[in-house]
Amino acid sequence: MTPTAEIFELPRHGVNDTPAPERIQEQLQRIVRSKTFQRAKRLKSLLEYVVSRALQGEKSGQSRTARDLFGKSEDFDPSIDPVIRVQFGRLRRALTNYYADEGHHDPVVIQIPNRRYTPAFQDSSQAGDEGRASAQNGSASSFGVHANEDSGNVRHSDRPLIAVLPFANLTSDPSQDAFCYGLTEEIAHGLASVTSVDVVASSSAFQFRDEPVDVREAGRQLGVPLILEGSVRMEEGHTRVIAQLARSQDGVAVWSDSFDDDMNGSLNTQRNIAQKVMENLHLSGYDA
Repeated sequence: MTPTAEIFELPRHGVNDTPAPERIQEQLQRIVRSKTFQRAKRLKSLLEYVVSRALQGEKSGQSRTARDLFGKSEDFDPSIDPVIRVQFGRLRRALTNYYADEGHHDPVVIQIPNRRYTPAFQDSSQAGDEGRASAQNGSASSFGVHANEDSGNVRHSDRPLIAVLPFANLTSDPSQDAFCYGLTEEIAHGLASVTSVDVVASSSAFQFRDEPVDVREAGRQLGVPLILEGSVRMEEGHTRVIAQLARSQDGVAVWSDSFDDDMNGSLNTQRNIAQKVMENLHLSGYDA
């Protein structure tokens, strides 16, 4: 059965400082024609889609957006596939950049509130410094998978959101790639089992396994504030792993440690080192 669209009433002009629909449309055109959005075709399409639905009095949820805009099937599950969360995270950041630069003096503020997929509109003359600062902060929390409005499957959370990138194989043996990927999976699985954090699916994080990537770019693409990455070395039956947690906003490392195991390349080594990383990794207090 096709779900019924949830209807809401767009506040009338003059109520709660909401601009008239024609002014919202004008502002939308300013944004999509800006340098910030010039090459971001997918983000432009996403912004146009959610604004159009809002002006029609309909909310934009994950499942509906995935079907309408990304060609996903009716059985799309946002708790498994993070594509919508990732794209909305990118859109929030793009709007942040736009209003911090080109759109600083624009008459209307369009933003995607935290934990929502439906845009909010405000007259900038009424918003004042507080409202504009909200737009420039992207209305996003520092951590968390913020899903919702049409899905009961995704956790509503302010927990840290982290991506575990494939650990780099620094040995001279390409066959050890499998060990590095297995170690990465063990760590991601361990973190996902902890109720205090949310972890991006490995299927998304593993897109970066074939070549080195700047954590800032990885964070931007995955829509996460924290990146855990690392490397693996092996020598004479000894394995050393170096793990590092970095903020994707500025690439600054906020935690790093090394871990050793006397076994070389075994499943037990993966589990032992993953457990050590879990025991020593500190996430609390790290803001993006």
